[in-house]
Amino acid sequence: MKDAFKASEWLGIAVFGISVLTVLGWIFNISPLTSSILPGTISVKFITALLLTLVGVILTVIGAAHRRQIDVTPIVVFGCGFIILLLTGTLLYTTIAGGHDGVSTLFVTEGPGAAQTLFPGRPPVATMIVLVLVCIVAGIGTVWSEKAHPTIKAIGVLVTAAGAIPIIGYIVGVEAMYYGGIAWTNPMPIKEAFVLVLLGAGLWLIGRTPHRR
Repeated sequence: MKDAFKASEWLGIAVFGISVLTVLGWIFNISPLTSSILPGTISVKFITALLLTLVGVILTVIGAAHRRQIDVTPIVVFGCGFIILLLTGTLLYTTIAGGHDGVSTLFVTEGPGAAQTLFPGRPPVATMIVLVLVCIVAGIGTVWSEKAHPTIKAIGVLVTAAGAIPIIGYIVGVEAMYYGGIAWTNPMPIKEAFVLVLLGAGLWLIGRTPHRR
């Protein structure tokens, strides 16, 4: 049991580490940290990396708390979740309603001509949905219940699929699988897809393992 929680904790640390390096790359203009793994493809946007950093904190805290068989710290999980919902909700609303969201350029402004970028600085719609789902999981994981395990496990599978499908799309060259060529969303960068796979796996491990105190 503790091995599964330890694995989810390390997956959270990996999500945090990859994302925070991307954030630092944008802040200090270190192109190897912000550029795409595959030449000519879209890079992870600053706001996406920032939100995934907070998600990494949530996964790490929940995994660590359950491994140590202690209560999850609500202020950390709910604090990160609130910021994620606030920013992601604004991005989703402007994606549906149209117009400028103000969030994607709040901290860092992406220059013109970025590869495969229809909406500068904005995450793919699929990533926004994943972020909302993770906030739901954060609430469930904090106010823990044995009945919550199937929900957390199912969301972990969905998040993993949301990342795995784009990776396969890049491998086989099917643009639609990584949400390319769609008028209302940016494609998903392959590094971002990889982070979602790690995140989904961590959630799945938490959801499949009973929590006993």
